[in-house]
Amino acid sequence: MKIPVVIVDDEDVDRYLVKRNLEKSDDFEKLIEMENGDSFLEHFYSDTAQPSDSSGPIMVLMDVNMPGRDGFETAREAQLRIAEGKGPQGLVMMMFTSSGNLIDRRKADELSIVKGYISKPLNAESVAYIREIYSSNVPQA
Repeated sequence: MKIPVVIVDDEDVDRYLVKRNLEKSDDFEKLIEMENGDSFLEHFYSDTAQPSDSSGPIMVLMDVNMPGRDGFETAREAQLRIAEGKGPQGLVMMMFTSSGNLIDRRKADELSIVKGYISKPLNAESVAYIREIYSSNVPQA
């Protein structure tokens, strides 16, 4: 099964680098790109959201620092909407950031929806870690 991936990041370059690195592996579906947390929530968790057509739970790489709703606010809101039964229930979220701030890491640890924390830029080791986090959080068929 290929891993469906959504990247939520306001930086075009960061989204491009993720896309390039994931394309080197045959383990990932086509990347869905979102520029901010609101567009992510609207796409997956609004009243007008379309059902996901992915074959399994979605891997989300969520940027921490974005204008407007930051990654933590977006993760908290997604968690609330999932609890209400909205949108895809299968979500494996990792915070994706260039920040080495320990407070950010603690915030990520406090959110049950967040399964990992990964630093920019993405590299081969990071891609392996994404695979590992996804497979350890998704029941195998």
